[in-house]
Amino acid sequence: MIALLGAVAEFERGLLLERQREGVGRQRQTGMYKGRKPMVRAKATKVIKLSAERLQGAESCGVPRLARHVEIRCGVGLSSAGRRQEEARKPEVGVIC
Repeated sequence: MIALLGAVAEFERGLLLERQREGVGRQRQTGMYKGRKPMVRAKATKVIKLSAERLQGAESCGVPRLARHVEIRCGVGLSSAGRRQEEARKPEVGVIC
């Protein structure tokens, strides 16, 4: 009995998601639905600049402390700021030092 209810719920959920995708598709065609604006990529240069400035002031600062500093200054999430800082620290592929 419970398995039957689960199957019906899964079927209904599939129908709901299908209708939602169709609606979003129609809205995108008319230009009404654009989605969420990417916050971190738009502020990536500011995040990296603040990280570099903070690193110059304190040699022992780790990524979590830097990320917290950037989060407060830029309004970017803690984990997002940390990811951007890690990406900035990685050497570019193919670059010979």
